[in-house]
Amino acid sequence: MSHVFWMTGSLALLIASVCPPAAAQVNAGAAQVTIADGIDLALSMSGVTPGTRPLQSTVRVHDGELYRLIVDGAGYARFAYAVRVEPRAAGVELMLRPVRLHEAVTAFAPRQRAFTLPFKLDSGLNTLPDTQWSGDMRAGDTLTLDLFHQPGTHQRIGDIVTLASVTNAGLARLKALRDQRREARPELTVAGITIRRDGRILNGDRPGTFATGHAVGLGLADAAVTVLFSAEPPQTEAPYGVAAIDGRTLRFTLDGHEYECTATDPIGPAGLTSVWLYVRREPLPFVKGYFVLAGESIDKLMAIGRTDGQE
Repeated sequence: MSHVFWMTGSLALLIASVCPPAAAQVNAGAAQVTIADGIDLALSMSGVTPGTRPLQSTVRVHDGELYRLIVDGAGYARFAYAVRVEPRAAGVELMLRPVRLHEAVTAFAPRQRAFTLPFKLDSGLNTLPDTQWSGDMRAGDTLTLDLFHQPGTHQRIGDIVTLASVTNAGLARLKALRDQRREARPELTVAGITIRRDGRILNGDRPGTFATGHAVGLGLADAAVTVLFSAEPPQTEAPYGVAAIDGRTLRFTLDGHEYECTATDPIGPAGLTSVWLYVRREPLPFVKGYFVLAGESIDKLMAIGRTDGQE
């Protein structure tokens, strides 16, 4: 048996590899969740002392990605994160990533015109500090997540995630599901953008200056910063945060400053109220100052001009 352990922020991962078969035994108390037919994860909490304030967990699977929410006995959200299964030559790898509030509401509340929080909050939604990767896993491999300290007790709560089963047919079905989702991704448009920072106008584009794609970006001139936006859940790059959309207006916070970007055209389809925000802090080749750009994905826009990913 081999063990791999590391910690980043408040996140610790422990992987135990025992070279198991394609389907494995899991703890009797674990909740088994199907990601796609042929791919199953089993999840159970660790560190919960019998007789103490109960914790409840809920999971949802959306487009082949698992969302995990832990609430206490009073209905307050204590932690949330997402798990994504990625095929690898030696098996699969799990990507564990932060979940923002708008994602948790969308995942765990019934679809309706005006969402009501499906949980209570006493502050912001606690989630992973950044995106983490498990390393190669096979069926039966387990990783342990050190998540949070339970208020009012000495409990340190964690999650035990087991790759219960994985098949080649399941991976093919998961790929087909993601390809279908990719084709249905909403396109974003940044057209005739006026950028305000803390209420002061930084730049106003001429009408007709626009970019349209599944991922779009704005050059902010100072410090070679480019902000990028996408409605698609994170793939490889970790998001900086979330930007709000209100028709033709895009709002976000960056480095302590409030930005408001007003366009001449709607930024996204009707009903889209938020997108993921990414920040690139290295200059793009051939462009500088204030500009707009678009591409197929955030990963491709981030890779432009990099020596390990020329586009």
